[in-house]
This record gives sequence, structure tokens and C-alpha cells, in this order.
Amino acid sequence: MQAVSQKLRPEEKSISANLAAKFRELTWKYRAFPHFIIAGAQKCGTSSLFYYLTQHPHLIPSCVKEVHYFDGGYRNRERDGHRSFPRYQSYFSLKIMLTKHHRVFEASPSYIFHPLAPHRIHNMLPDVKFIILLRNPIDRAISHYLHEKRSGHEPLVIMDALLNEEGRLKQIEETGDFDNILYRRYSYKSRGKYKEQLERYFKVFPRNHILVLQSEDFFSDLRKHLRMIFEFVGVDPTYQIHDLKPRNVAPNRVDVGQEVYEYLTRFFKPHNEELSEFLGQDFGWSSGDNRNDFD
Repeated sequence: MQAVSQKLRPEEKSISANLAAKFRELTWKYRAFPHFIIAGAQKCGTSSLFYYLTQHPHLIPSCVKEVHYFDGGYRNRERDGHRSFPRYQSYFSLKIMLTKHHRVFEASPSYIFHPLAPHRIHNMLPDVKFIILLRNPIDRAISHYLHEKRSGHEPLVIMDALLNEEGRLKQIEETGDFDNILYRRYSYKSRGKYKEQLERYFKVFPRNHILVLQSEDFFSDLRKHLRMIFEFVGVDPTYQIHDLKPRNVAPNRVDVGQEVYEYLTRFFKPHNEELSEFLGQDFGWSSGDNRNDFD
């Protein structure tokens, strides 16, 4: 019998996706919570890390990479009480499909940056673990800007966007409207102040539940760091990932100008020094080297 392989039309894909989402909603009581979360940072390699981890037979990802529950979706829970609580579980695997060897996870890189996310997560998942990638904040800021520019969300040239960041975010920060999408989009420098973001997590979660990795080190020796991650989350550390090609990588062909690097180097110098002292680690981020734009 000849197999029939036809691509679904757009409307059929939409119906299929809606049915799948409805099924997940209806079965929320029978679904697992994540054992760990890739919490950031944005433009630091979380897409590649997520993809690598999905290849381990005992690591079960959420049905979408970025759930964004605790940095925006949580709003529904605050309004509707328990009704949106199962919505978070609906992103994960059915418990009946799991064994004691499996670990469930998601990756939402804005969680590290959102000021309210640590407490929101702790209220629901007090025992969850975190993996956090930190990239040179100069390169991260430029990659973030280029991403927003390509997406059509950023009308300003890069230097103007950097200089106007505080003014753009002022009202959001004063009103505490951190779920506002503009807080994610225009936080080029703010997201690179890593120490204050980590500090919020260390205040509510045990230090041994948080694995912080430098992006540059991670990608320079993937197998070494993947083994470290497997040990951290409690799965077979000897398993070899076969496809180690990076995901969401695009060459940064835009010349942002030396003045941008000089400005960001000056801006991030005290923040990088605070981070090094806080973690007891010298990251060596004295200047930028923004050759690739990765997510």
C-alpha cells in the first residue's frame, strides 16, 4: 500500500494546533511540572542549549521552547485564580509517559531579567533548578538590538537606542509594569546587568539549584559542559549528543561602529566587576567580539 503523505493546508494546521492545545488543557491534572528551567539570558545561546538537551532520551522539553508564563502569562493567573494554573502544566508531558529517570524542562530566557519572576516561580515550583547562560553583555546588547531591528520593532539607530533606553523604560519601571512587551524589547543594556538579576534568584532559591555558565566557555567545549549539565539535572552524564550544530545563529554583518563598542565597554565595566566579585569568577569581558548573533 502506497503511503499517502500530504502537507496540511494552513487552516488544517491551525485546527490541528488548536485541538492539541485543547487536549493539553483538558489533561492538565495528569501532566508534570518542570524539574528545571533554562532561565536566560536572552541572546546567550539558549536556543542551541534547548535543542541539545532535547536529544537526551531522559530530558523531556515543553511543547514550545519559550513558555513565557512567569514573565507575562502569569497575569492570567493573578486575574483568574486557579484557572490559568493548569495552563502552565499543559505545556508539559503527561506523567504516565515519564519514569523516575526523566526530567522535564522549559526555556524562557526572559525569566532571569523579569524582576517578579523569581518569586512567581518559587511560589509554584520551590524545588525547581535553573540553568543560566551569560554572554559578554556588550555582544549580547548588540545582538539584542539587531534582533529587534530585523523584527521591525526598533525604529532607532543603535546609538540612539542605547542612549534612550533609560527614558523608554522609565515609566515601566516606575509603575512596575514588567510584563509589558516593551520592557523585553528595549532593555539592551539593562539585561546585561547580570549581578542584580542573579541576586534576585539567589535570595529565593538555594545556590546549588542554580547553574551559571559563561556562553563563550559553553560553546568552546560543548561536550564538557553538556556533561556538567546532565549531572546537574540528574540524568545519564555519559550520553553523547550527536547534533551539536548551533541554532538561531546569523552572522552580524552590520557594522555598528567602534563608538558603540567603546560606549558599551565603559557602561558595562562596573557591572562586570560586580558580577565577578559576586560569583568569584573573572569572565574576561573587557571588550566585545560580536561576530555572531545567536539566540
